[in-house]
Amino acid sequence: MENEELVQVKTESLPVELEELYQQIRKMYIIQYQCFDWANDTSDNGMGYDYDNSYEVFREPERREMIIQNDKLVGFYIGFSDDIQLENKATEKYLLKLENGAKIYQGTSSTRYGNSKTWVLHIKEEAEQLENVCLFWVEAEDREHTFTPEEFDCKYIDSVLGKCKWENSNGYFDGAFRVTLKLTKEGTENPDAVLQELQKYRPILVKA
Repeated sequence: MENEELVQVKTESLPVELEELYQQIRKMYIIQYQCFDWANDTSDNGMGYDYDNSYEVFREPERREMIIQNDKLVGFYIGFSDDIQLENKATEKYLLKLENGAKIYQGTSSTRYGNSKTWVLHIKEEAEQLENVCLFWVEAEDREHTFTPEEFDCKYIDSVLGKCKWENSNGYFDGAFRVTLKLTKEGTENPDAVLQELQKYRPILVKA
């Protein structure tokens, strides 16, 4: 943040001092993320959308979400996209303030469609590393597929906690799941190694 406005800085890796800061941040803050993405539209001769891919996770902040001012964390950048162009004076729109319960809502809804996102910041009373990982896109041919730790080829997985099917526009199984895994003690102590090994599934560390 410069002069109370956000400025994006692209880098392959964080400077050592910011990496050390992030390792503390990921233990102290949780972002509650709610995504409502649904439709129930049968008004146009049965051709309307009818699906529900809504979900909620309590996840750790990501490195790319840190907002730094004078070498200190001042909040988190919300709505990240690699190609987004920040609007002038758009700080309030994207800044999740460093306050317990700070909230940002973006979206629209109607009686037939819902498309919204909500971010809420929670500050932990004691530092802790998250013990679970959510994989946002795991492909499978069978809608009744039962996942096992072994099929992810990752030494840090203890067990499978749950799964949820993605739906296509007609409400049918779309060939993929969200899957939540419990990490081993070694995995909990090496979160970046976990994310690296599972990167093809779009992983994020979460609370169960």
